[in-house]
Amino acid sequence: MEEEKQENDNQNQLDQTSKTEQSQQEEKDQKTDEGLDDTTQSSVRTYAGDIAGLIKKGVTLSDVALSEQKRKFGGEKEAQLISEEKVRKERAKKIITAGTAFIILGLLVVGSSFFLKEEDEISDVLEIPSIIFSNSNKEISITDLNGIDTLQKINRERTVIQGPLGNVTNLYLTTGEDMNKRILTAENFLEQIEVRARGSFIRSLENEFMFGIHSFDGNQGFLIFKVSSFDNALPGIIDWEKTMIDDIWMMFYNVKPTVNIEEGAGAGVIQKGFEDELVRNRDTRTLRDSGGNIALIYSFPDRDHIIITSTESTLIEVLDRLTTGRFRN
Repeated sequence: MEEEKQENDNQNQLDQTSKTEQSQQEEKDQKTDEGLDDTTQSSVRTYAGDIAGLIKKGVTLSDVALSEQKRKFGGEKEAQLISEEKVRKERAKKIITAGTAFIILGLLVVGSSFFLKEEDEISDVLEIPSIIFSNSNKEISITDLNGIDTLQKINRERTVIQGPLGNVTNLYLTTGEDMNKRILTAENFLEQIEVRARGSFIRSLENEFMFGIHSFDGNQGFLIFKVSSFDNALPGIIDWEKTMIDDIWMMFYNVKPTVNIEEGAGAGVIQKGFEDELVRNRDTRTLRDSGGNIALIYSFPDRDHIIITSTESTLIEVLDRLTTGRFRN
């Protein structure tokens, strides 16, 4: 009996120990679960939890609301500043682009104005004088030529020109190149070929003059001067008669005409000289060669013009074109 009782006591003790251990394990598991829940719960923060925590620390709801408003306003302000900065940058970019375009446009306008001005100046400088109607114009450049070379070049051009019978070609003389090119005035021309006329005669002429070729019986040259002072021009050209043929014969002839000169006098000094003659009821001064043919003839068709040529036919053609503007075919 005692053995059986002892065995029961041992069994009860084991059961009690097992329950104690089970109870301890359950308590440990519960604590572990509670700890896990606390850890998990503490790791998940919510807006409400944050507010609750702040309230526990003595922060009022109005303080929280004010802080939130400031935070929100700060974000909006920052966004507004970024937006304004973008607008400023875009505006600055547009201003720079527009400014650059205006500068380029300005340069183009100034450049085009400059070039147009250059073209206008060239056009003004090279405005071809033609006192009478001419069928064509031809430039003769005498840049870097002396007097004799100039006369020889004019003679060559006169010889080679080809045109229909009765046509008139205007040969205008220029000097210089490109922007420096200019058309010779009457004074420039007479000084260039070194005529021995009085200075008062040369100064009595206007700037505009014309040397032309009349296609009739060969190519006949002629000169037209515009007169600014008839009272100086008339005595001046009469004085020039003594050397006129020597000064300008190459403009009209390939070979100098033989004229009667004073025996024993210097070459080119005329004894008989020019004589008065009427052509188409106009007064002319005529120099004839040794064969009685006209060597030179000139006339004042009015007080404003002088015509010098080598044939009566060319004088009449120039007179007609000058006085009526008509020309014969």
